[in-house]
Amino acid sequence: MAEAKMRVKSNVLAPSESSSVQFFGNNPMQAFKVIPSLMMDIYRIDPGAFWEDEIRIDASGDPVPFFGYWRGKEGKDSFTTFWIEVEIRGRQSKETRQGDVTVKIKPKLNTEFKFPTPIHRGIFWIYSRSFYKNQMQRYIKEARELTDEFENAVRAHFDLMSKESV
Repeated sequence: MAEAKMRVKSNVLAPSESSSVQFFGNNPMQAFKVIPSLMMDIYRIDPGAFWEDEIRIDASGDPVPFFGYWRGKEGKDSFTTFWIEVEIRGRQSKETRQGDVTVKIKPKLNTEFKFPTPIHRGIFWIYSRSFYKNQMQRYIKEARELTDEFENAVRAHFDLMSKESV
């Protein structure tokens, strides 16, 4: 008999799936330098759990379009893993270095429970309803706070008003 699994994906920023920061001004490509270190520092991501999935810069035109995508994870406990994905899209003039960038932030929690037998499933149902539900709420709250901190750090880097001021 195969082991049964239950997967729960929690959207940290519900009802929205993501948060965005937009910047118009001088040298928006500096986001390539700033985003990875901010992600690892604020979200406490180990370098072995951090990926730079895609970097694209098309220098054939003016303005120069660019794109970057990073993700990282942090294990919360034996059931739940926190994931953060950050995508940047923008363009920058070769001559004036003026341009724009949008930073999209997408945090989520993935929880997976394994049930070797139907009895384990019943016991876990009681456990999850009585205890683990509160733990998940704490994880979601922490992830929201870290995402606000990350967004404000990005805003501060580009000299934009903090999220609380907007």
